Order: sequence, then structure tokens, then C-alpha cells
Amino acid sequence: MPLMQHLCATNDRNGNPRRLWAVYTNDGHVIEVIDEGYAGRPQVGADVVELPMVHITPAEYSAWLGWWADNVSWDGGPTHG
Repeated sequence: MPLMQHLCATNDRNGNPRRLWAVYTNDGHVIEVIDEGYAGRPQVGADVVELPMVHITPAEYSAWLGWWADNVSWDGGPTHG
């Protein structure tokens, strides 16, 4: 059963949201990072367990997105297990 967590930083200086969703396997491996933007909560299956929301810094927000971009293969899946 996958796990999903909302990670929220403060808005940028133009008021744009800096929020993302991290999706984990049940043993804690990140399987997807979704930049929320203005879309809100992503549509996911009913079997997903939502973890408590975590406030992060803008630097952590950028680091999550950068880490995900560096660790996703061309087919959209993680490059590691």
C-alpha cells in the first residue's frame, strides 16, 4: 500500500505555491515526487495512505525537486530501487 505525504514550503515572492507530494512504498522508498503547483491533491488510488503534512523550507522544496529530476529515468520511473 503506497504512502503519500504533502510537503509545504512558503510561497515564492510572487505568491506562487511551493508544495509537493512525495509518494513512498510501504517500506519508505520514494517512488514519485509531484510538484503540486495550483493543481491541488493529485488523483491517486483509494488504497493510498496519506501521511501527516510536513512544513519544509524553500531550499528543501528545491532539493526535493532537484533530487527527483536527477533520479528519474527517461521512462518516468526511478533509476534506483
